[in-house]
Amino acid sequence: MSQPTRCTSIMLFVFLAMTMVLATSCSKSVEQRTTDVSELETETVMVKVQKVEPATFSAKLVLTSDTAAFHDVTLSTQAAGKVESLLADIGSFVKSGAILAKIDSRLAKAQLDSALASYESAKASMDRQQILFDKKLVASQNIETVVTQFKLAASQLRMAQIQYENLILKAPISGFITQKFVNEAEIVAPGTPIFNLVDISKLKIVIGVSQSDLPQIRLHDPVMVRISALNLIVRGSISTIGVKANSKSKTFPVQVIVSNPGFRIKAGMIAEVTVTTKAIQNVIAIQQDYILERNGMKSVAVMEHGKAIIKSVSIGDRAGDLVRIISGLKSGEILIVENQRNVSDQQPVEVK
Repeated sequence: MSQPTRCTSIMLFVFLAMTMVLATSCSKSVEQRTTDVSELETETVMVKVQKVEPATFSAKLVLTSDTAAFHDVTLSTQAAGKVESLLADIGSFVKSGAILAKIDSRLAKAQLDSALASYESAKASMDRQQILFDKKLVASQNIETVVTQFKLAASQLRMAQIQYENLILKAPISGFITQKFVNEAEIVAPGTPIFNLVDISKLKIVIGVSQSDLPQIRLHDPVMVRISALNLIVRGSISTIGVKANSKSKTFPVQVIVSNPGFRIKAGMIAEVTVTTKAIQNVIAIQQDYILERNGMKSVAVMEHGKAIIKSVSIGDRAGDLVRIISGLKSGEILIVENQRNVSDQQPVEVK
């Protein structure tokens, strides 16, 4: 055999030998990995379990909105004139009936004095004519004339009194001054805003409720209101239920009223309102943490005959950490509640 041919044969032999070694090595590696996976799948996992039992489930609706003053009033003058004095400042608390502002009253006072004098004169004349009429010294036409004059004077007096009273702006409710729209010495016309006044002894919160939840809402139902800014939870109640949906959100306005002693809650603070919409008997409800989500499907792990079984479930309403199970889990089944995320279907499990 020639030298080149002998070299070629040797190289071919070496190549075939190396191929066989690599193939054997790869086969062993695959077998090893298969053995490792098999051992992993059959490894017994220690778990905790609990028996699934029916219970009463209270569905809760949690919605967020802003607080608003129970009364929010813009106070305007009903008379024209110069602002004589402003007797309240922004942030001050005023009681119902307190005088807040005065408009220059000199002209109105003169008109009132004139009207009062005319009234008193007309009344005295009517009284004299009545005495004479009772003595049959004057005709009835005289009485009718003076009575008409008296009624006219009384009407003019009342108008002058109203005009004078309109120059004094009083608080119609107790509350806080939030805005002042004019300054002293300014000339104002009837209808000019002077102050904004709010009553926050109680607060309103309007939440938007969907049409599916609305039938479960009832007047005077209690609610819980959480003001996160104050770390405060207070009780409230439903005061009104809207009959017309918002054209944009398609939700119905439901108003909640809460008491606000000490005025801790301010108008405009964010409130989280929790409404218990319904209480359903004999339903399956479990902790949210017990539910698995794999490949976009919700499931739970139960134990049967020493093995974990992964079961798909359909969920419904939530109430805090509880989730109502519509289907997929039955009463009496043994639910895995610890290490449920570390088991696969048909994997051996053992209770701790």
